[in-house]
Amino acid sequence: MPPRQTRREAAESLEREHSRVAVLENAPEESGASSPLSQAHSSPGAEAQLATALALEAELQRELKLREAGERIRRLQECLECVGQEEASAHTLRSDERSVTTTNVGEHNEFITSCELAFRLEPLARTDEFRCDFAATWLEGEPRDAWLRHEKEPNFQKTWKEFKRFLLDLVQDPVNRTISMVMKYEEARQRSSQLAQAFATYLETLEAEMPAYSEGHRHMRVRVGG
Repeated sequence: MPPRQTRREAAESLEREHSRVAVLENAPEESGASSPLSQAHSSPGAEAQLATALALEAELQRELKLREAGERIRRLQECLECVGQEEASAHTLRSDERSVTTTNVGEHNEFITSCELAFRLEPLARTDEFRCDFAATWLEGEPRDAWLRHEKEPNFQKTWKEFKRFLLDLVQDPVNRTISMVMKYEEARQRSSQLAQAFATYLETLEAEMPAYSEGHRHMRVRVGG
């Protein structure tokens, strides 16, 4: 099996085939000479018959080459279209690849991580509205229906942060989650082998699920480790 061509290689091959066809079609005119068939009609007797036969053979060969070139062009065009579709699909998110019903925090986190990794391949995913709409196509059942109802609520704001928070609230009571996070935050201690930056990152993860802490309080905890 020949190696698969890239889109650029297929386009270059197609251009070369078009050039060959142009040469075949225009060769008599460009050379300034008459075609073999027209030369044959001017020859006398047996020589004329032989020349006519040779001219017909040359004309048939020329037509055959044109047909073969046309077939190669057709195949190259199909190849170019296939390569283009494959390259486009490689950088485009597909809404039919998965469906999700998040039922616990672990599944929720896995779903959000998968979405955010997929967004890196999609230029349109820079906007919150696109992210929410596309991720919603992966939902099914109650999470999907609940989000659609939420979109119709007064003062609804479509942001990726709100989308994540809303789905998390469906699988974990927000009040209990806040209490749990506050307790973890207050009990957090920097381990002796843990870098200050790693400890700060852990605190930031907890803070994302908590009511706002003062910056001074946070700096104090990072400095003293508790």
